[in-house]
Amino acid sequence: MPFTFTHAFSLCSALALAQEEPVQDKPAPEPSPAELKQLIEQQKNELEELVRACGARLQELESRLRALQEEQRAARAEDELDELLRLAEAAGPAPVARPSSAQSILNPNVSVIPDFRTRFREIEGDDLSGAFGDLFQEEDPFALHGAEIELRGAVSPEADAVAILGVHGEHAEFEEAYILFHTLPWELQAKIGKFLLNFGRANPLHGHDLPQSDRPLVHQLLFGEEGTASPGISLSRVLFTTPPGGILPAWSELTIEAVNSAGVEAPLFGEGPINEVAGNAHWKNFWQITPYTDLEGGLSLFATGNNVTGPNESAAVAGADLTWRWRDPEPGSANSWLVQGEVIGSKVEIEDSSSVSAAGGYLTVQKQLDPQWYAGIRFDSAESPTVEDSHVFGVAPYLSYYLNEFIRLRLQYTYMEGTSGDLSAASHGLSAQLVWVLGAHPPHPYWVNR
Repeated sequence: MPFTFTHAFSLCSALALAQEEPVQDKPAPEPSPAELKQLIEQQKNELEELVRACGARLQELESRLRALQEEQRAARAEDELDELLRLAEAAGPAPVARPSSAQSILNPNVSVIPDFRTRFREIEGDDLSGAFGDLFQEEDPFALHGAEIELRGAVSPEADAVAILGVHGEHAEFEEAYILFHTLPWELQAKIGKFLLNFGRANPLHGHDLPQSDRPLVHQLLFGEEGTASPGISLSRVLFTTPPGGILPAWSELTIEAVNSAGVEAPLFGEGPINEVAGNAHWKNFWQITPYTDLEGGLSLFATGNNVTGPNESAAVAGADLTWRWRDPEPGSANSWLVQGEVIGSKVEIEDSSSVSAAGGYLTVQKQLDPQWYAGIRFDSAESPTVEDSHVFGVAPYLSYYLNEFIRLRLQYTYMEGTSGDLSAASHGLSAQLVWVLGAHPPHPYWVNR
């Protein structure tokens, strides 16, 4: 029978009716008791495995927490120790440890500190030695600038002793030799013997402890290339202390010194022994701004007697110094900054009854690059303390490297230009300094962050 339109219509209708009728799903069969037991065991094993994984993860997190807490405690302890060391350093040289036996008294700490330097520089212009001494004088390119033999030790529970023998070429003398009594009544400390005057920041330091290869120009003109030391007596006392972080200084110290007014190799002292006394006073204040930032300021006053045997009849010098230090609070970081400045004014009475007033100062900015490297620059400006209308300007960038605790290398470029009346001169050159320590390591100077 042929397929007609009627057959096609019937087929389409049947298909449409089949799509409209829902398909009845067959109900899932109920699990058997054995299958249900197996499913329960499987879920139980998965839950136990999850509990074990969470327990292991919890133990790992607890272990990491304990390690972090230990690191934080160690970092806090290290910061507290560093802070105590910085406070002790700012308070001045720490007293030598008390002797526990006669053997320690008989065996002081001994250090030998050579200072080798090379300098290549060019000097142009007039002779300015009358106004500025040796600042514009030629030097040998290689020189053992000096060597110090340093002995420090406790001679009793109440006193420490220091002797520093300086050897410069064929000349040797004690740069310092004194005894320090640190348990006197009224909380006084007394230094008796020969010592560097406590004036400003630069004069109390030996040459190998300076942040640069030489002293600031104003200090060289007033106190000499090696600083001024003289026999005498020094009394010091901490005036007060306050909690750190306040407006008042954390501590304040006053030092008063009486020394010989002649017979010392320094520009302001007389040439022969006379019955005159020079006086020096220094008031130092220390602020602990934050655990990682401190500020130290000082005022100094120095005056000589009548040096009738020397080139000058008398001299008076006043100065103010300020030092700011910052170090990175990040544990293990060796990042630090130092900014230091000092201004000094002087008045010198000359033999012909005339007087010369002069002023000078310097600014040092230093950045610690890593535990071994320091980079900095110093700007100098000073007038001659003995010749009117004489001025010198200088700039000295430098780079210091600590090979280890006992060897330090420094590279420094120095430019100076000076005028005195109608005369003028300029100097520029490169110098290298190598300092090493043989024996006991002395305390680090204030500008070092170790």
